[in-house]
Amino acid sequence: MKLGILGAGSIAGVMAGTVRLLNQNGHPEIELYAVAARQADRAEAFARANGVQRAYGGYEAMLADPAVDLVYIATPHSHHYGQIRMCVAYGKHVLCEKAFTVNARQAEVALREARDRGLLVTEAIWTRYQPMRRRIREVVESGEIGTPPAADRQPRLLQRPGAPHRPARAGRRGAAGHGGLPAELCRDGL
Repeated sequence: MKLGILGAGSIAGVMAGTVRLLNQNGHPEIELYAVAARQADRAEAFARANGVQRAYGGYEAMLADPAVDLVYIATPHSHHYGQIRMCVAYGKHVLCEKAFTVNARQAEVALREARDRGLLVTEAIWTRYQPMRRRIREVVESGEIGTPPAADRQPRLLQRPGAPHRPARAGRRGAAGHGGLPAELCRDGL
């Protein structure tokens, strides 16, 4: 499967490193094939630094490449909705970094369009696929710990103890980054 990375920032570099590690550990199923950025020189620098075969100075140019099977969206979350829909319009499967979209309506539209075209579109929440997730569900469902009376879904990971809650400052990393993980676990595990 040939992976195209949409965006050439730091999180895209983390994904490229993860794919390289998979390849080095005997998993050649996924190939670092392409990267696209708004500026060609940025895509080219990323490709050189990460061993990516092709670099594109525009998102649609990469999406038009018939060899790209799966697109990892690694751009600011405010752009995800439009970029997911663009990938789907080009017939690409999508792994989108969190936050998937900025609201439920956008997520519903994006998922419906993907389903209508027979494409996989999913959010890159790595904890969803770890063995501990299954174990948490087993323990909760067994009643071993009783019935949890409540779960806190607030994105507090980046707050200093005693600091006032400032939703506007939580922005990219607070709610869109780590805050989604406790909410995801509460929804699926508890």
